[in-house]
Amino acid sequence: MIVWIIFLILAFIFVYVGINRGFAKSLISFLVNLFDIGLAFLITRIVVNSSVGKVSEAVVKEISGRYENLAGIGVIETFAEFAMSIFASVIVFYVVYSIVHIINSFVKPVVFYGKVAEKIKFENKIATGVVSVVSVCLTLMVLITPVGIAYNSIVPSLTDGKMRKIPFVSSFYFDKLTEMPDNDNDIRASEEIKYTVNSVVAAVNIANGTNEDVDNVKIFRRNFNKSYFLPTVIGETGSTMAKQWKNGEEFFGVTVEVPEGREGELTIKFLNIIEKWNKKTVVDDVNTMLDIAGLVSDYGVGNFEEEDGLARVLSDEEFTEDLFVVLYANKDFSSMIPAFLEYGFGTAFDYAEIDLKEKYVSNIDVSRMSEEDIRREGRIVSGIIRTVLEIQETSQKYENGELSANDIEKLVTELSKLKDSKVLGDIANEFIYQITNNIANIRF
Repeated sequence: MIVWIIFLILAFIFVYVGINRGFAKSLISFLVNLFDIGLAFLITRIVVNSSVGKVSEAVVKEISGRYENLAGIGVIETFAEFAMSIFASVIVFYVVYSIVHIINSFVKPVVFYGKVAEKIKFENKIATGVVSVVSVCLTLMVLITPVGIAYNSIVPSLTDGKMRKIPFVSSFYFDKLTEMPDNDNDIRASEEIKYTVNSVVAAVNIANGTNEDVDNVKIFRRNFNKSYFLPTVIGETGSTMAKQWKNGEEFFGVTVEVPEGREGELTIKFLNIIEKWNKKTVVDDVNTMLDIAGLVSDYGVGNFEEEDGLARVLSDEEFTEDLFVVLYANKDFSSMIPAFLEYGFGTAFDYAEIDLKEKYVSNIDVSRMSEEDIRREGRIVSGIIRTVLEIQETSQKYENGELSANDIEKLVTELSKLKDSKVLGDIANEFIYQITNNIANIRF
């Protein structure tokens, strides 16, 4: 609203002054202003192209000196160059344009208003008004665009669209002004700013549980998937982070202690996936992680941080089925299905005080299995965990003679399904043999 008020005031002033001084002088003023913009743009690009690389290199060197974690991430230099190109271009343009415009304000009356204006015999108040209004629009576009791009990207996102965007903002002009030197990836600054702001705002809303999580997830996906820098930066940063955590090193002051046993194997599997991240794989993997987070939210499953929390989560059959399908749809994450099965079976048999082999999941390529096969694996492991947990809660012990006939019948029903598991393969028979020897009165 304020911008439109400013426009109307300036338009009235420009038209009034323009009609008083005539069409010729109004046209000359417009053309000189256009020349000022063009010259400032040209000088800005020359200055930025010749210096931004060196400046960004110095910035990266300083950052790497302060934060050793970023030293090996190549994209940081590209990102720094991108950021420096934006800031330097805007500042240099404003300075150069102001200087050139002030100089020409003195040159214009002396050089152009004399003989040049006299040669233009045309005079028309409507035409003069049109030239004056166009001149106002051009001036506002040049002056407002850098600030307007940031405002239009940030404020509407923070206010859920309640605040209107600023008019007279040209993304094309801004992208050309702030273009990176040797921009082989066709990166547009106006789009990257919008994608980054929208993604960050959506991520914060999701983390805080504000607004509608479903809508925020959609916003994050849409902007994250379209961005060039977000997947690239997160991909390389995530890869470095996972590598250092696997080695027991800190990453920005945070250390991940890989737990012992089966949970540790799951953690290592997950870190292995992140360690291989790049711009392409990170998009698919982040979307898969969002799908998993969505399942956890939709099913309202238990707290993972509680003791045996993951096992109890996997005891929900529908959740486990859908979880396995989500993992199955992503080639990287499909490798975690056998790890979840091993964790689920192993934890359940630990509860039942059944001593099984350390490794009992076949080396099968899960991606070659059908979706229905994957769902069946989910049902099998979920049913066994659920049954074992239910029996444990009622009888507390699985030692000889402790299980009732009903308990044994339920356990046998679920354990018999092990023979249908393609991931276990022939090892299922080994399961049955060990279970029979460990629990009295069990017969299959």
